[in-house]
Amino acid sequence: MTYEQLLEKLVNDYNWTTDVANKFIAEKAKDEKIREKALLSLQKESEIKSESLAELPKESEIEEKPKVNVTVNNMPKKNKKFKLVHKIAAVVMTISIAGLAIMTPGIVDRLNEYQANENLNQEVASLVVTDDVYQAPEEGVNYKDVDFSALKQINQDAVGWLEWQGTNVDYPVVQGNDNDYYLRRSLDGNANSAGTLFMDKDNSANVSDDVTVIFGHNMRNDSMFGMLSNLQSQEFYNEHPVMYYHTEDAIYEIDLFAAVNQDFYDLTHGNYNNEEDFVTDMQQVKQNSTFQSDVQVDKDSKVLVLSTCLDSGSNTSHRFLVYGTVNKVLDKTMDYNVAMTK
Repeated sequence: MTYEQLLEKLVNDYNWTTDVANKFIAEKAKDEKIREKALLSLQKESEIKSESLAELPKESEIEEKPKVNVTVNNMPKKNKKFKLVHKIAAVVMTISIAGLAIMTPGIVDRLNEYQANENLNQEVASLVVTDDVYQAPEEGVNYKDVDFSALKQINQDAVGWLEWQGTNVDYPVVQGNDNDYYLRRSLDGNANSAGTLFMDKDNSANVSDDVTVIFGHNMRNDSMFGMLSNLQSQEFYNEHPVMYYHTEDAIYEIDLFAAVNQDFYDLTHGNYNNEEDFVTDMQQVKQNSTFQSDVQVDKDSKVLVLSTCLDSGSNTSHRFLVYGTVNKVLDKTMDYNVAMTK
């Protein structure tokens, strides 16, 4: 298979962008000439002069849509317009022998596994994110509605939903009995090395602790927490300074104030014994941040930390940690915050 044929297959059959396809080819192709063509294309697109493969991303994802077994029968609708999928079709993608011959053995299976996990999360979103919105007390401020009764029918461990507008982060969050189970399992409990976003087992599910931690893998197709590394750019932070965390009873605005490369074991999470230590730690984090923020942290603040590996597949204790203050913006239990149809 030539470089042009492989690029066409990845772009047309799998819907990859040209940039992502070239990065994958440059890293995985066995034929040196094919790799060189991919590198040359990357250099032309991004004006990168270095030809070092070590600087290229390690993995990409193939857009496969395998069968997802999510049961929606008898799911409570609450008079909302669900984006229900009556049947999730299985799409089996066939890769030619010639195409497989130039790739690292097993890489296709691994990429299919990663994409299967992403497809599952997208299908779950289509089932539990309704056509309604919540209307906040402030005029003109609306938030999307996540039906937690429906979400918990899919997985009882679901405790929240993390949303970062303008990015791929739009996922359910679970909390298990330990911090290992969902590290390599998808939301349906099946083995999958892409894992599921999960909250630290010792944190309060309602994000009421001084520091709450949510873990996620650093995926090279920007799924899960793959986009967090973009916060090394001040410009990216300026465009995406806020996340939203949804629970069954409330919606919280997460105002990002820092991102650091840090040994996870140096992170104190849960509740501090001393308010001064908490403020000192947060100020130290802000000083070491990859971006600058005007968000203030004081002794009464509650903080959410998103933890991911520095690099995909990293086994070190160092993590890329993103910090944000937790601020309730909507109480779902209040009568005036009812869900409004769009």
